[in-house]
Amino acid sequence: MTLATKNGSLIVKDGKVAENCGCCGWYCVPGSCPCNYSKTMPESLRATLSFSLESNMYGIGLGNFIQAYLGTWRTTPQQAARINGTYTLTKYSPFFPCHYVFQSSNILIRVIVGTSAGQFNYESLDAGCSLSETNVHLSWLGFTVAALSPEEHWGSAVNNMCGGHPSYVNNAASRTYSGQETGVSCPSTINSGWAGECNWQPTFPLYNFGMRLDGAAGGRDAPACLNKNLELINHSWAFDVVYTDTSGPFPVEGRLARAVTLTVSE
Repeated sequence: MTLATKNGSLIVKDGKVAENCGCCGWYCVPGSCPCNYSKTMPESLRATLSFSLESNMYGIGLGNFIQAYLGTWRTTPQQAARINGTYTLTKYSPFFPCHYVFQSSNILIRVIVGTSAGQFNYESLDAGCSLSETNVHLSWLGFTVAALSPEEHWGSAVNNMCGGHPSYVNNAASRTYSGQETGVSCPSTINSGWAGECNWQPTFPLYNFGMRLDGAAGGRDAPACLNKNLELINHSWAFDVVYTDTSGPFPVEGRLARAVTLTVSE
């Protein structure tokens, strides 16, 4: 237990010895510290990210610019694991003391310590804590992983992509993947607009050139909400990955249970 002092003497208020008051003066009470954190805010945080695949992942690629394109893509467990590692999150800005971020060419992680108005929570990836509750909110988690496109794909005039199915967006696991390496994104572009005219359109949105994380209660594990100042930043999340599975005879909605995990700690 860290005790608060001033000029070498313990700080006492109402008969109690103050603890961990570097963040908010002489005495901390629930909700009084900046970022609802009971100590001085750290200059950086650690984020450990993991994408675990048990076997190859096959998705869909659609294009309708300049020419139509239909095809599949394949990501191996080894390709997915390239993003695995521990990254340093630094303060987003002096004007946002509770916000931490890591950004590289293919990974973006944003967290907010303590209460949050949710202005960055596009994916609803936190536990849904209210403004009166504390947590470490995961404001954004996005990444790009490597993939290969197959030799067989459909290319035609623009707005003529319907003719490519089912020949080119099914049975992806049996195709030859010796083409140039490409990238697939999370979150991906959900394409349910111009492709909807095709009679093979699935009933679910097409997760085009990528995947998304399931932020709903049944699709993720998230830290519990608290009603007091945080004593320790050590929060973990786990997410289902949802994508368009093209490995079989027709596209279906695929789900990889808790395939992506993230831990943020001091």
